[in-house]
Amino acid sequence: MECNHVALCGRISEIAPLRYSPGGLPILNFTLSHDSEQIEAGQRRKVQCEVPVMAVAQAAEAAGKSRIGDVVEITGFMAQKSRTSNRLVLHVKSIRLIERG
Repeated sequence: MECNHVALCGRISEIAPLRYSPGGLPILNFTLSHDSEQIEAGQRRKVQCEVPVMAVAQAAEAAGKSRIGDVVEITGFMAQKSRTSNRLVLHVKSIRLIERG
């Protein structure tokens, strides 16, 4: 099974300080707040969620230029937060600024 691709737009609501992996890779964790209307079963539905996001290496450097309040489009994939946690985190492959907050 290969399909694991996510595209999500939202406003950055939290940004943790940049940190480094034991191997020296930059890692940036932040939270993306999404708010939209979607069609489900033929009906409009209000959708709101907060998604934990992790950017590593070049993606962390790109995401590090963002600030709280910025609206961004993230493409990436979902993965467990860690080997011991089943919580999902959106891992960034690319980040695009839509609107400066």
